[in-house]
Amino acid sequence: MLEQRPSQSRAVSTEQPKRNYLGLSTLADQLRFAGDHLGPVVNGQTVALFAHAHNDMNGNAERSAAALRVHGAKEIVVVHEKPSSEIRHILQNVDAAYLAGGNTFALVLNMEARRNSDGSLVDKRPGAATVAFDGDLIEQAAKGLPLVGTSAGLMVLGKNIRTCADPRSYADDEGRIYTNALGLIPVTFHPHYVPGNEAMAEELADYPKIDPSTRIVAVVDKTYIVVNGNVMTIEGPEGPGGAIIEASGSKDIKPGDDLSAYLR
Repeated sequence: MLEQRPSQSRAVSTEQPKRNYLGLSTLADQLRFAGDHLGPVVNGQTVALFAHAHNDMNGNAERSAAALRVHGAKEIVVVHEKPSSEIRHILQNVDAAYLAGGNTFALVLNMEARRNSDGSLVDKRPGAATVAFDGDLIEQAAKGLPLVGTSAGLMVLGKNIRTCADPRSYADDEGRIYTNALGLIPVTFHPHYVPGNEAMAEELADYPKIDPSTRIVAVVDKTYIVVNGNVMTIEGPEGPGGAIIEASGSKDIKPGDDLSAYLR
């Protein structure tokens, strides 16, 4: 059973959005291709690192921290090593937040601190969040806090994670699988897209048929999404960048393409 929060109406602001997001497919891409965009975000800065998506939170945090330090991060706060009650304060006092990759469903469970009917956490791993922090991420992002997400972290920047096909054991005791995302960008991101993979393309094309409002931005490894205010682009080395898949059809995209229309 898939669960998603009801959509909420928000007041329309005339102010320039303070969106500052960077979304990548893999940690290796971050090191090899995204330095021009990642460096200015983390160089000399304090970064909150969320490693909840990965089965090995500690190992994931170590690898991600090492990659961030390559790009000049001054201090890294590993969130799952702190009491969950401190997350709000942490996000209010860092210069950027990094959402590491892994299982997207696990990341969502932790962002929302989902619980079973008996009150126990659905995610029983040591380090799992006991207090929801999705609202804190949304609040600080609205104030201009840069968010960087890799793989699962990229997916949760979008509208939902419905194209993620790896729920594994991340259902609650009543069988619910949660597909909420932060909703910061009104599309569904799909990392690790493989151009020419007909089975993948057909599967993704099914989602807009079920819900015509669905707009999927599928991103190949080596490319990444950059959002600054009202501008969204896909960047990376020369070659295929991915695809836009919606009810009207699909189209290929390449590094350098302007995707700003999909911010509306």
